[in-house]
Amino acid sequence: MIKIIYRSLITLITLLLFLTIYLTIVGVNTDKFNSKIISQVKKIEPDLELKLSDVSAKLDLLELGINIKTIGTDLIYRDKIIKIQSIKSNISLMSFLKGNFAITRISISTKALGIKDLITFIRLLNNNPKLFISEQFIKKGYVVADLTLEFDELGNIKKNYKFKGIVKDGRISLFNSYNLDKIDFIFEIEEKNLIFNDVRLLLNNKNISIPELIKKKKNNEYLISGKLNNKDIELNKNEIKNLTTKELLGLDIQEIKFSSQNNFNFKIDKNLKFKNFNTISEIELDNLRLKNNFNIKNIFPKSQNEISFQNHKIKLKYEENNLSITGKGEIFLQKEIDKIKYEIFKKKNKFQFNTTLSISKNPF
Repeated sequence: MIKIIYRSLITLITLLLFLTIYLTIVGVNTDKFNSKIISQVKKIEPDLELKLSDVSAKLDLLELGINIKTIGTDLIYRDKIIKIQSIKSNISLMSFLKGNFAITRISISTKALGIKDLITFIRLLNNNPKLFISEQFIKKGYVVADLTLEFDELGNIKKNYKFKGIVKDGRISLFNSYNLDKIDFIFEIEEKNLIFNDVRLLLNNKNISIPELIKKKKNNEYLISGKLNNKDIELNKNEIKNLTTKELLGLDIQEIKFSSQNNFNFKIDKNLKFKNFNTISEIELDNLRLKNNFNIKNIFPKSQNEISFQNHKIKLKYEENNLSITGKGEIFLQKEIDKIKYEIFKKKNKFQFNTTLSISKNPF
């Protein structure tokens, strides 16, 4: 009798172990959770419709929960459809066994979507004027994104949502002057934070790299910080005019070629006004040609019609309306290339050129 009980217990434990392993690794397909998933999605917007197939469920022993997943789902609102790659949710195992289970977390992963189509869909849910403006400027691009939501004990959405993804091959046109093309980046959005990483784009066919761009909300202001890199940027006179509203420092620049690494930060207030702009830049100026509109014939009688700066190493710092520029390199002012070293400071509205400026035919 004892042997029979012992064998029965061993068999039962083996079956339970096998069943647990099976439910953990393989899971089961069921429609038991469909209504729960649909009701949680409707908390985002009551008129959203969700077209579901069977849902797979797996045990999560580490979290003492049940992970549920559906693949190939359609999210529908006013006949507009967003193709969903998968929806993942988590349910407490104890609440499930008690029969009053509720979804504590839901993650929605999209398929590759056209950015314009996604904005159009979001505008149906929230017709914000900013979305309309964005829709006019954005010409193309694709996004793959994940949205993660958590729910409290009453089933309300918590504010700790996360929206992250990848944008590929974007294109934006601004006022016929600025064309941004081949836009690729990784993004992550939270309630008060917006992070862009590995941003790469063409600005009027010039390569621009932004390794990091962060926006944080603090009170009624946004704090923006980031890094901006560019390499071998070449601009002619017309391109410079298109990128600036006036002549830079009153200089008639004909051509410029440079590379730079920049760290910057600034604030935007509730009225969308920029303030407290700060930047630190290291610039390699390969070539800068500008018209010689300076009255310097009495000092440099052999001065040319154009002035050329070549192979300059420049450090620039702008902070609280104060500007400092230090650099050195070659200058073609007369008939031969000379060397120049300089320091330029701007405090409030006054420029100051220090006496360390020197020009000679000999190296420093």
